[in-house]
Amino acid sequence: MGETPFGRFLNTVVNLVILNILFILCCLPVITAGASLTALYYSVSAMSRGEMQMTKTFFKGFRMNFRQSTLFWIGALLIGFLLYWGIYIVSFWEKNRSAALMFLALPCFLYGMIFSYAFPLLAEFETTLPRLLSNSVLLGMGHLPRSILILLVNLLPVLFLYFLPSWVICVIFIWIPLGFSLCAFVSYKILTPVFAPYRPEETDISNV
Repeated sequence: MGETPFGRFLNTVVNLVILNILFILCCLPVITAGASLTALYYSVSAMSRGEMQMTKTFFKGFRMNFRQSTLFWIGALLIGFLLYWGIYIVSFWEKNRSAALMFLALPCFLYGMIFSYAFPLLAEFETTLPRLLSNSVLLGMGHLPRSILILLVNLLPVLFLYFLPSWVICVIFIWIPLGFSLCAFVSYKILTPVFAPYRPEETDISNV
């Protein structure tokens, strides 16, 4: 059955459900969410190469990238908090509110783009944090249509809840068993052509 198209599809769905549950459980301490997200991308990458032992693969990626992922995650939380409060404060302005919000749109977009690229990069390549940030910006701006698409994929549940609040129960029931891993899987497929020229067997990501 596993060799048929339906069998492969079913195996993929089962693996994504397993990864989604592992991801949620490993995010519960919050501080480990960055390592969990990197492990999720590491696992969907391995799954695309035929790996089936998702639990073992997930925790391998979790351990391998724990330090850098956690440091990046802490920094991302702090910057995200500052951006949130900037938007929150500006939203109460009576004058120049629209201009200020438009001014904040660029750093918010850069933040989302870096966030969307950094964890897949950590999962795929050995790199330092300064190089991770620069490569996230360079690749993101160099592949802007894909960057926008990945942002939309990552923001899908937020967009659903914002534009279709009555669907909140449906979104929750989909997201708990499958949502995060499915987004990571789709994002990985979008990023595959971006990362392909920089695979270790071909060249070094530091040359980006």
